[in-house]
Amino acid sequence: MSHGDLIPGNVLVTGDRLSGVLDTGGFGPADPALDLVSAWHLLQPGPREVLRRTLVCDDLE
Repeated sequence: MSHGDLIPGNVLVTGDRLSGVLDTGGFGPADPALDLVSAWHLLQPGPREVLRRTLVCDDLE
């Protein structure tokens, strides 16, 4: 299962730790590309680029 819109507005953080996820009404079958949506929205440019290189993602992905 995957949360379809894991973006900053749906993430609760306490201190420096994830404490919750809101808006779970959109759970559905997982699509691996959805993992990259949250990385795009939640990571800063430096860590995002490290993730892209590690996953060997091209610009289209």
